[in-house]
Amino acid sequence: MTQVLKARDKILILGWYQIIGGLIGIGLSILLLVRVLNQGPNNGGTIFMLMLISIPFLLSLYAGYSCIKNHSNKFLISKVNQAFQVASFSIAGTAYTYYSGAHFSIGIDTTLNSIFDFKLGLSAFNLEFNSGSDNYVVYVNLIAFYLLFKIMKYEELMDEVAEKYVGNESYLDDEFITNQNKNKNV
Repeated sequence: MTQVLKARDKILILGWYQIIGGLIGIGLSILLLVRVLNQGPNNGGTIFMLMLISIPFLLSLYAGYSCIKNHSNKFLISKVNQAFQVASFSIAGTAYTYYSGAHFSIGIDTTLNSIFDFKLGLSAFNLEFNSGSDNYVVYVNLIAFYLLFKIMKYEELMDEVAEKYVGNESYLDDEFITNQNKNKNV
């Protein structure tokens, strides 16, 4: 049961991490929107595109909220959020980057005439089509990859506990209370 409590604490930390990453991303999106609006007249398409930038960060906020509130979909939403962050690329004029929170990415970047490269930073989102660039860039975000792995482990642990205690919830409560009392006496 101690393992479950530790996992639950880590799920809460994951939730706050996803919320903070989402807030940083939305904050940066708002700053960009204000900057564009201050440059003069804009068409509605530009403003609409800037508002769309916030959508992935809203996913991160929802994933974090689901973890903190212990919603049944917390693992699914968090896995989707982290999976979208694992890979970023720019190939033949098409580019995709999404980071919510910290990222440490390693990859191949032919733009700088180097084979291997790494990036370190905070929340970002980029989506390009037909940009005219012939760059070949592929990165793997090691932080998102690690978090995705840990989320799957936490989900597996919680599934095992749920199977063990199905139909016997009072036993789970008694064991939880006993462990809490032992921890207070230590």
